[in-house]
Amino acid sequence: MAFYRALDDLLRHLAELRIVTPDGLPVKVRRLGVDAGYLPKVVRAFAANSGPWPWETLATRGRASVHYRETGSNIQTRGENWIELLEPGQPGPLVIYNSDSWMESTQVGFLLQLGAPGGADLFGDQHRATQHTDFAGHITAQKLAEKVKGDKGYLYRWTQQGRNDLLDALVISRVLASHSGCSLLASAIATESAKVPEKQADAKPPPPKTRPSMVSYQEDF
Repeated sequence: MAFYRALDDLLRHLAELRIVTPDGLPVKVRRLGVDAGYLPKVVRAFAANSGPWPWETLATRGRASVHYRETGSNIQTRGENWIELLEPGQPGPLVIYNSDSWMESTQVGFLLQLGAPGGADLFGDQHRATQHTDFAGHITAQKLAEKVKGDKGYLYRWTQQGRNDLLDALVISRVLASHSGCSLLASAIATESAKVPEKQADAKPPPPKTRPSMVSYQEDF
C-alpha cells in the first residue's frame, strides 16, 4: 500500500508540472508508463485504477532480446519491438518491449543530428552543457559490450557502472512514443548503420505492424 500511495503522489506531482516546448507552448502528456519490473501486481493494479489524470497510465516491462517473443493469444497490439497484452485475470494491459533493442536505439539517438528521425535531443544552451551532467551519467552508465546474431535473434551483453534509472525512463518514454504512432526504433538504428560500410551494417528492423509511422519524435510531441 505504501508503494501504491507513493505512485499516486508521484503522478499527482507530475500532473501539476507545467511542461512546455522551447517556444513556450504547453505540451500535453498522452501516456505515462510505470515500470512493472518491481512489484508487478501492484504496478498493474495502479495503472488500471489510478486517478483521473490527463493521460493514459500503462504498466510496462522490458525483456532481453533473447527472451522477447511476439506470440500468444493475449496480444492486443503489436509495434516496433513491443507488444501490448491484455490477460485474463489481470487488472489492465501490460506493454512488453525488447529492452536490448530499445536501449541500443535510445543511446544511438544521441549520436544523430539535431532533429533527425529517431534522434534524442536535449534542451538548453550548448555553453551550459554541465546542466545535463547527472542525466548524461545515467544515459552512459550502461554500455553495449557485445552484440552477436544467433538463431533466435541478437544476443546483447551490457556492462554497467553507476545508476541508469533515467536511461530506463527515457527508453520507456520512447516505447510509449512508438505506442502513440511514432517510428523511432527503425529510424535510429537504420540512420546510424548508414554511417558504416554496408557489409557491417545490421539489417533494418521491420516497420510497425499495426501502428501508423510518423517522421520523428519531435514532430509528434
